[in-house]
Amino acid sequence: MAVLEVCARFPLLSPELSNPRSPTVFHGFINVGGVDHEVYISTPHFPSAVGLTLSTDCHLTSLITACHSHLLQGKIYQTVLEFLLKLQQICSSHINSVDCKGEGEGLAVLNKPLFDSLLMHLDTIGWSRVSQVSSDFTVFSLTTRDEGGRTHIMKVKVGTGYPQEQPEVEADLPNNITFSYNPVSTVEKHFSTRETQTTECC
Repeated sequence: MAVLEVCARFPLLSPELSNPRSPTVFHGFINVGGVDHEVYISTPHFPSAVGLTLSTDCHLTSLITACHSHLLQGKIYQTVLEFLLKLQQICSSHINSVDCKGEGEGLAVLNKPLFDSLLMHLDTIGWSRVSQVSSDFTVFSLTTRDEGGRTHIMKVKVGTGYPQEQPEVEADLPNNITFSYNPVSTVEKHFSTRETQTTECC
């Protein structure tokens, strides 16, 4: 039975109870590179992988983005189990690869105080505004829209001294927008100010 096969290979992943024979939702954890990541998987045509969508934390999302080309390379996944096994294999290999370590990519060791601080500030901004996050959480992109419906992107790079240390910011915003950073400022305040000024200027 397809459901039992998925649960046997991923014991921390559970189907929704309303329809255990042909579940449309799985929720739980998948181990990638020795780390359990919470995932929410929509499987409208289970056991087929057609229409499958996966939502997870930003750390695994960033890793999947880095492995995206390998996941899609010459492969059409027939079943949900086949996709999950390949996802686990490719992402785990990416973490452990020599090239990955040499380039500083993959699952980097996180600076916990910095990570906790950024999580709190990004929670306040809203994760729907976060379009991309690096594996070590030091580089990320935020999006906003002006009154004309145009999308603007703000790329932020933070150092180990954040929030006392000013982050590097690149943004496709009007040149007359200014922002003064001080030791008690945060990415949240920076983004809020730029978003307000963008709306007023555009």
